[in-house]
Parts: sequence; C-alpha cells; structure tokens
Amino acid sequence: MTRRTVNGALWRLRLTRAARPVGADGRRAKPDVLRIGAVNGAYALVAAAAALPRLAVLAVERDGILAEFTEKSDDFAVTLVSHGTFGFIPGEPSAYTQPLYGFFLAGIYWPFGRSWIAVGLVQIAVAVVTAGLVYEIGRRFVSARAGLAAALIATLNPYLIWHDVHVNREVLDTLVAAALVLATLLAAARRSLLLTGVAGGLAGLAVLGNARLVGVPLVVVIFLFWRSRSLVAPALALGAAALVVTPWLVRNKVELGCFAITTDARALWKANNELTYDILARGGWIDDVPRIPGSAFNPEETAALYRDTRRVVHVDECAQMRFYRGLVTDFWREQPGEKTRLAVQAGGMLWDPRVTRTEGRAGAGGLRDAARTWSALYFVPLFALAAIGILRLRREAAVLVVALLVYATIAAIVFVGATRYRVSFDFLLALAAGALLPGRNASRYHDQELVQREFADEERLVNRRLDRWADYRATNPEDVALEALAEIAPERVLEIGPGRGEFAMRVRQDIGAEVVAIDVSSRLVEVARERGVDAQVADVQQLPFGDGEFDAAVANWVLYFVPDLNRGIAELARVLRPGGRLVAVTNSDEHMIELWSLVGDEPLTFSAENGETPLRRHFASVERRDVEGEVVFPTREALLGYLAAFGELHGDDVAARLPDVETPFRTRVRNAVFVADKS
Repeated sequence: MTRRTVNGALWRLRLTRAARPVGADGRRAKPDVLRIGAVNGAYALVAAAAALPRLAVLAVERDGILAEFTEKSDDFAVTLVSHGTFGFIPGEPSAYTQPLYGFFLAGIYWPFGRSWIAVGLVQIAVAVVTAGLVYEIGRRFVSARAGLAAALIATLNPYLIWHDVHVNREVLDTLVAAALVLATLLAAARRSLLLTGVAGGLAGLAVLGNARLVGVPLVVVIFLFWRSRSLVAPALALGAAALVVTPWLVRNKVELGCFAITTDARALWKANNELTYDILARGGWIDDVPRIPGSAFNPEETAALYRDTRRVVHVDECAQMRFYRGLVTDFWREQPGEKTRLAVQAGGMLWDPRVTRTEGRAGAGGLRDAARTWSALYFVPLFALAAIGILRLRREAAVLVVALLVYATIAAIVFVGATRYRVSFDFLLALAAGALLPGRNASRYHDQELVQREFADEERLVNRRLDRWADYRATNPEDVALEALAEIAPERVLEIGPGRGEFAMRVRQDIGAEVVAIDVSSRLVEVARERGVDAQVADVQQLPFGDGEFDAAVANWVLYFVPDLNRGIAELARVLRPGGRLVAVTNSDEHMIELWSLVGDEPLTFSAENGETPLRRHFASVERRDVEGEVVFPTREALLGYLAAFGELHGDDVAARLPDVETPFRTRVRNAVFVADKS
C-alpha cells in the first residue's frame, strides 16, 4: 500500500460523527441523563469490584497486615511520625528507600495510628481510585465498554487483590502510573500546557515511588515531542518532573552528602553478581545473596541492632552506594556473558504468568503458594488478549502503552524481574485487552432505524459543515476523490450516500460521467433528485444492479454506517466492471482528536487505520491517500454550534460535555481517500 499526504486550500467537510443536539433552552436532553446514569453506574460497578474482594481479604488477613511482608517504608513512616526523622533510627536520616510510600504511610499513621484497619481501608480507597482512572483512560481513548472491561480486569487482578491491603508500595505505584497515562494522553490530545505539567509532575512522582522508574520522565518527554513536534511540551514536562524530584535530591545532598533517589545500591548489586543467576534459578530471591565478608553494616542491619540494643551506629550511605554501584559496573564490564544470562532470566521472570514464588517465604507450599501458581489462569488469557488488542488501540495510546511496557522490561533487565515489578503496569494490558470489545457507536452506526431518523432532514448535513463554524486550512478530500475518479475516465459512476447531491453534480460536470446514486434516506434521495441526480432508495448491502454495470463507485463518509461491511464492499465490487474503481472517503481514528477526546468518541468500523483490510478481500489493489490539515474554531460558541449540529448517533449531548477550553481552538483534521481497483 502506498500513501499520499495532500495539503492545500480550504475545504468543506461533510459527515463526520454524530451526537444529540442541545435543546433551544440549553437543557440537556433525556439521552444525556441516561448517559450520565450509565457512566455513574459504571463507576459504581468498578468501585464495587475494586472494594469488595479487598475488604474480604482485609478481614481474613487483618492479623498479618502489619506483621508480614512489610517493607522499609513502614519503618521510615513509624520513625517519622514518632521522632520526626525520615529513616530507620531517630536522629539518623536515611535515603535507603524511595520516599513516596513512606510519606504516604506516615500520612496514615499520624492521624489514625499504625493499625491494620487504617492501612487496609486507605489502600482500598487508593485501589478504587486507580480502577476509576483505568476506566477513564479506556472511556476516553478506546471506548466506554472497553474502559469498563479494562477497569474490571485490572482491579480483579488476583495478585493486587491480596497485595493492595498489605504494606506494599505497588498499590501507590499503580495509582501514579494510571494517573500518569491519563494525564499524558490528555496533554497530547488537548495540547494543554497545564496537563503537560501535570504529566511531568506525575512522572517525577513515579520516580520518587520507585527508583526503577527513573527513566519514565524521558519516556513521557519523547512521547510528547512525537505528538506535538515541538520542544515546548517536552521541556515543560521535564521541568515539572525535575521540580518534583529535586527537593528530595537536595535533602539527601544536605543530610547525607550525595544526590540520590535511593542510596540502596546494594539491592542493585544483589541482582547483578556471579551468584544471582543460580540463586534465582533454584527458586531463591536476591535477598538470599550472601553479604560480602567483612563489609560494613548497611542501614537495615544497623536498624536491627538499634531495635535490639538501642545502640546507634552511623552509616555512610553515600559511600556504600558508591561502593556497590562500582561492583555492579565492574560486573557488567568484566562478565558480559553472565549479565546477558541474568538479563534473559529477568525478562522471563518479569513476564512469567505465574506469580513469582521463592523458597523460605511465608506460606511456601501452602494455599498461598497454590494461589500463586493458579494465578496463571488470569495472566495467560490477559497476555494473549492484550497482544491482540494492542492492534485495536488508537495509535497514540498504543505507542504509549508499548513504550511503558518496553521500559518496564528494560528496567527488569538492568535490575531483576518479578511479578511485583510488572504489576503496576498490568492495567495497560487490561486496556489493550478491553479494546477487543466493539465500541458503543459501532452498533449505533449500524442501527438502521436510528440512521433513518438521523438523515430524515438535510439540514443536519448543512449544519455539520465545518466551514460554517471554523477557519479551514486543508485540501477538500472530495477534491482528492474526484481526482481519483478522473484518473480512469469513467462513463458511469455509482455514488453511495449522495447527501444533497453536490458531489454527484461535480462528477457530472467535471468528468462528464453519468451518475446513479442510492441512499437509505428517502428524504436525501428526494433532495438529490431535485438537483437532477438519478437517485433511488436502496441498500449497499443489496444493490439493485447487475454485475459490472458501473465503471466506478464512490462512497464518501458512508461505509462505517454499513452493518455488514464485508457484504457491502462485495456488492460494490460486483457491480463494477473488470478494472473498475471504488473511491471511499473516511476519517482517521485521530481525526480532530484534540476535540473528540474532550467529549468522548468511538472508533469507526471503516477508518483510515482499518479500512484497507476489508477492501483487499475484494479488490486487487488498494491505495490510501491521506488528507491532513488544521481547523481553527474562533470561539467557544463556534465549538458548541458545531457539536450541537449532530443527532442521535452518539446517544448523548456532546456539546454539554465540552469542558472549558482556550480559544481560538485548533485541531488537526485527518482524512483518508481509499482508491481500490478491481482486477
């Protein structure tokens, strides 16, 4: 397939998408009330799915919430609340862990005390918010159904259901990751500097939550540059990330003597030495790597000594960090083969659908370990569906999802792989899997009674013309379509969906061809006939013509309305002579995405991205000619007027959902003209 990109003068866009108009009194129509009810119902379902199983686990595990599987952040939080020192020992500040989760726990312990019910309930609330964010990502950038499915799949992750009520930082990492993805996609779609700053700040927050994510701000910066082709957004995002991280770095420089996210380079060494591979291969964990004989006490060991004897031993964390970091770089340089083995092992462990099990941990060999094995029944289908569904995501969402998952894999290769190091990004897999569900609008576009109502009045077509509301700066896709028809000098042309007959008139006048048109709308057929077009009521799925009657056929912004798309295209191929040509105009999934992402939209069943496949089933060659440009709405009133011109196909009041935006409002127009030739 070859592509052309056409740019040029002003053009008029006919049918794009549809939604219910605002009433003259400005009140929301009844379908919008139903939409709000549906969204609220979805949020209620997602919240229940997130909260109820975790409440059950909390009730069962209450005695172990603060006794088992705790981590350094818990000790830091206790010391901070009790003595004002962020570290293991009062008066001995430390950076031996990332700060975010420790401060989060301190925010719980200070007002509520260190209790299992406080930790459990607050973290369940975090899980509920996370599930809501996943739903919102899916609703805005895939479809409402996909968003609901993704939120349910993600929140019912069996690993998270158990871990989210225990003292584990992944509950907060997942929240930050979901918020980061939503903010980044919205920032790119809206070209909003405020949202760009928020996305950058969240990227910095992710680093403070997990040092393994130190490269995530760079991922965000590259993504925003790709979407904006400007240095402003990437620079702002990077600056916001730095603004969030810098206070922690400065604190460590002042109190410890070095700039560091965490001084625990010993963990990196435990994952990168000549003993690691065999220990992990036999079911152990990096904590089983023996300490170096004669090495100085690390902060955790001095904390244990303090608890037993109240003796304070000062640790030079910066010196230890540099020591272990040097061992790691020496290992990488001197034993590249062993590091390669570790890298392969780490990648395999990260993506193993069985939850990581290790020897010697609580519950080994019991019900808990059995549950870890059976978790593959959840993860294997999720991985498979996500691998297919990623192809259904909009390009910008798919790119960000893949970029973050690739980054997680690279981080595992550098450090070590385990379920807990992937699980914070598993909601991305759920989003991809949810994309396999058909969008709501697909069924609405194929509801023939609704379509008949939608096009019962030609005024709706007139009111949807963008040049009535905005400054258009692009080539008319119909000019490109007309050029494609003229290339074969047809004598007889069939037009599907003639609208008010303007394009048929151009074909007749500019090419000199006879035009026959069909439409399912009797009113639009009548309007086309008034212009002298030979039009009749008929369905493209069952054309009332013989084989090979036409030299060419044209379908401008029509084919995504056809319920059985394959049958409709087959019929068009049937009525074309050998060597005949079909010209079909449609929108890209990214058409006016800066606007549609604000109010909600659904994928089309025949778009620039997916239209080639059904055409190739019936035509010998298929070419896509892209048409791109820009439209500028001068005022909010113009935006509202454009949105209010649409009918029932979205099933809700799109105009009423438009948030406050800066005007003039710019959005990219992206269309495609498919040129398909019959053998």
